[in-house]
Amino acid sequence: MTNSPSLILSILKKIILESGNLLKELANQKMFKGKYIESHFKADADLIIHNKIKSLLEESYPSIPVVSEEDPESWTIKNSEYFLIDPIDGTSSFINGFDGWVTQIAYMKNYTPIVSVIFCPKLNLLYSSIKEKGAYLNGAKLKVSKMSKLVSIIDNYPKPIPFIKKIMSELCIRKYIECGSISLKTCMVADNSCTLFVKDMNPKAWDLASPYLILKEAGGFLSDMHGKKICFNSPNESYSGLIATTSISSIKKVSEAIKSINIRN
Repeated sequence: MTNSPSLILSILKKIILESGNLLKELANQKMFKGKYIESHFKADADLIIHNKIKSLLEESYPSIPVVSEEDPESWTIKNSEYFLIDPIDGTSSFINGFDGWVTQIAYMKNYTPIVSVIFCPKLNLLYSSIKEKGAYLNGAKLKVSKMSKLVSIIDNYPKPIPFIKKIMSELCIRKYIECGSISLKTCMVADNSCTLFVKDMNPKAWDLASPYLILKEAGGFLSDMHGKKICFNSPNESYSGLIATTSISSIKKVSEAIKSINIRN
């Protein structure tokens, strides 16, 4: 089968919708059993959807490896072409009955996301993109607003945690939005639901590759917390936090604000 990005996108959309709808059924059936591995809770549904997506990908593209958060043996892959999947991004939201979780796939080539699909089943949001061809939400093209002022920030708690409060104070941001998964929060910058997402943690490539392409193709920017460019040199690569926002100048403002906060602390 041809590896043209447009055909890959068409197939990935079908796979992500089928897998996402299965996840929605599992959520409705309260299939929340699982276990903690280190500090991360792994629901049984993570593995069910991993197996579903992997099987469907291998049916269409048997020669392209599949790398998944749920398959540690796949993390050491040396290929520069592979599918990178995160069966459930926002597992905590999934198991606690919140809507803000997604399932996602990125087609990677030469260590770069070329095609991305992200589906939020509970909210019926399908984000998609092809490198240099734009980003879309349910078929409508996305374009970030280039306003100079950051007016809203998003995180996954009911109220801003102390670190986010400091960011809001430093940058005079008044509006706070609550949402679940890393990927969905990044996409909400791309669709102009908010202007800034900052996270002080260590995301992996499977967390960021798919939303990175959505945001980039919408005209936004994603960096680590120091303003350093995100690169995808390894499927298991981790990053020093993240900043997702609408412009390079905003990346600089936020990274400088974080530096100032850290110095004072």
